[in-house]
Amino acid sequence: MKFYETIAKYYDDIFPLNHAQVNFTKKYAKQFRVQHLLDIGCATGKFAHAMINDVQKINAFDMDQIMVNIAVNRYKDISLEYQIGDMRFLDDLYADMQFDMITCFGNTLVHLSHEDVLETLKGIGKHLSGVFLMQILNYDHIFKENITALPIIDNEKITFIRTYNLDDHKKIGFDTQLILKDTNTTIQNSIWLYPIRKKELNDMLEEAGFSNISFYKNYQEDKADGKHLPLIVKVSKSK
Repeated sequence: MKFYETIAKYYDDIFPLNHAQVNFTKKYAKQFRVQHLLDIGCATGKFAHAMINDVQKINAFDMDQIMVNIAVNRYKDISLEYQIGDMRFLDDLYADMQFDMITCFGNTLVHLSHEDVLETLKGIGKHLSGVFLMQILNYDHIFKENITALPIIDNEKITFIRTYNLDDHKKIGFDTQLILKDTNTTIQNSIWLYPIRKKELNDMLEEAGFSNISFYKNYQEDKADGKHLPLIVKVSKSK
């Protein structure tokens, strides 16, 4: 995906490891006695690597070749396996494998269409024996408040500017500018996203066979109340 190919080299400068996300995941890895973890949309692999002391085996994949190459070259632990893959086709990647935990963070799911989201969730349910953790943005709040720009990410290396075109409630335009401070270079990208609403996501999770669905506004597990940008979800399968 060109959008990520152009920023892969700088991805960790834009999105450093989220320790609250890691601690949230470790809590449920312990609670569900997770031995085998699958991380969907692993990017440069830093989150998966942060979990190596808490589970025995981790599989992780991403569609972007450059990001997967970074992960493979950076992390050599034998319990980690990174590969190229498409979340719509888990059967092609993992055949009859089962995972105690599956994670999908970083607003990854909204890069799919409605139909593909549902089929992906069904695929996750097929390969899951324990708990599924995910995070997208709260598009109910974004549309209600007409939020057309996300918080600017700025540090000593980069400035990352993110804006939304909200004219169409079935898809939104996502435009970014990545400014590299050492060269004063700007990398611009645009992509369409599918803004999944909370109720729609809940309905699709139920249709995919999940139960015990919980929505949070942060990784401290404060209940989602509508007035927040992150939307974090914890679900388990029906027995």
